[in-house]
Amino acid sequence: MAQNLFPLKKAYAFLKGQGLPDEAQGIRVTRDRFGVLRSAKALVLLQCEALLEMFIADWWPSGSSPEGRRHINSLWRVYERYKKSK
Repeated sequence: MAQNLFPLKKAYAFLKGQGLPDEAQGIRVTRDRFGVLRSAKALVLLQCEALLEMFIADWWPSGSSPEGRRHINSLWRVYERYKKSK
């Protein structure tokens, strides 16, 4: 399962490489004890910028596995709960 977890450090590097360093830094400074909210925010940003599939193909191949897709769905739920709590 560990290889299916969202690779947040790789996401920061990918976002910077795609011209989104300020957005990556904004996610990095999010107060989040375990990093789950930061992962969820990075995932949503990748999706909104139409970069998620490229990120999965180039940086996180296990993200396309059934377990990886379940993790993606879990992160979406985390993000939705976060947005509702604001």
